[in-house]
Amino acid sequence: MGGTVVNCKKCNKIFQQRLHPICPDCVRLEEEKFTRLYRLLQESAPQGGIAIQVLSNTVGVPVDAIEKMYMEGRLSTAGLYLKMPCQACGALCGERDRKGRFCHKCSELTANKAGVEVKSVQDIRRAEELEMKRQAQEAILKKARPDKPDANRFGFSVRR
Repeated sequence: MGGTVVNCKKCNKIFQQRLHPICPDCVRLEEEKFTRLYRLLQESAPQGGIAIQVLSNTVGVPVDAIEKMYMEGRLSTAGLYLKMPCQACGALCGERDRKGRFCHKCSELTANKAGVEVKSVQDIRRAEELEMKRQAQEAILKKARPDKPDANRFGFSVRR
């Protein structure tokens, strides 16, 4: 079974479309660019990463296409080394130094202006662990207590 005959979205060459809206030659070129981009990201690790604009200019892939690859998770662990500008202050920061599209500083400033309390991931995890421990202890106590809410585990009534 063949596909429909269409023009390639990249080079306008006529081809029989099966999976991609671009011709096989353009697909191969895109894959080569992606491989080069990925390798450059990995090689930039010792220097702490590479700016998205430098990567774009070096590989010939538009910044918005690199951002899309990053957001889709296509860059995998190499995405750690992609330095993108903060949308507020423009500072270049890697994945560990930003929250979404903002650096930590701008993210916290924006949240504080909005009256939102900013918690670190560690604080959130710690609070979740404490809540899980509290619930586990509560479940143990419920098993140890008789049906009466004011009786202790020995069956004696508690005065209040």
